[in-house]
Amino acid sequence: MQTTTLLLEGIFNNTFNLLIIALAGLNTYFFFKAHNEIQQLKNELLVGEDSLLEKLIQKRVGYKEDVENRIGMNFSKWENKYQSSTSWYYLFSNTISIFPLMGIAGTILGIIPALIDFSTVKPAFSLALTSTLLGVFFSIIFKLLEGKVSANYALVSERISTLTKDVARYLIEKERPPTA
Repeated sequence: MQTTTLLLEGIFNNTFNLLIIALAGLNTYFFFKAHNEIQQLKNELLVGEDSLLEKLIQKRVGYKEDVENRIGMNFSKWENKYQSSTSWYYLFSNTISIFPLMGIAGTILGIIPALIDFSTVKPAFSLALTSTLLGVFFSIIFKLLEGKVSANYALVSERISTLTKDVARYLIEKERPPTA
């Protein structure tokens, strides 16, 4: 019980540790934005890709439908969502690497005052250990969450790439003069 009290006191009585916790809160926001946007785009692409490719095939065999407008609108919307989700994903992913660095910085900030004045050893080591603990803890938690987001991001990236190639191939074939 006393260890838990000391740990909580060490964590919340230090501005640097509160900065680490605030960064964790911000990264949690990045996670939810990235996860939600990627999941939404994934759902749209999994449903929309088959129908989009089907419409491309129908157009090739001669159905008279305004396919190109639909393709353009859907593709443009998906591309914008993909760019937005990519930004959130990279913000989330890159912020994870800051946590161990902040833990190390807290350790250094804690030890330096103890070297100058030995009466500050207890609070100095409290900062050193709690900031290291927070940095490692949040890094591990967010790395686990990143696995979920990165799997969906890879799937969405592959689907966007496939769609881009198929649309480009369709547009090239459309511009070719008919063979006799």
